[in-house]
Amino acid sequence: MNIAIIIYLCICILIGILGKNRLLGFWGFFFLSLFTTPLIGALVLGITANRALWNLEKTLYRKKNKSVDHF
Repeated sequence: MNIAIIIYLCICILIGILGKNRLLGFWGFFFLSLFTTPLIGALVLGITANRALWNLEKTLYRKKNKSVDHF
């Protein structure tokens, strides 16, 4: 029984490490995996965007809207 808990926690930590550059970060993915299941954490990990890509898209969107001339 104790080995199952250790394996579960290791998988949750792995999901957290894989999610450290995502929008929720390490702790968000770790606690999501811990309180739901690592499978749910992995699914959300696959759906969420990379933080660097998200920031790039946000910057490009702001630049695009700044360049529009308003009368």
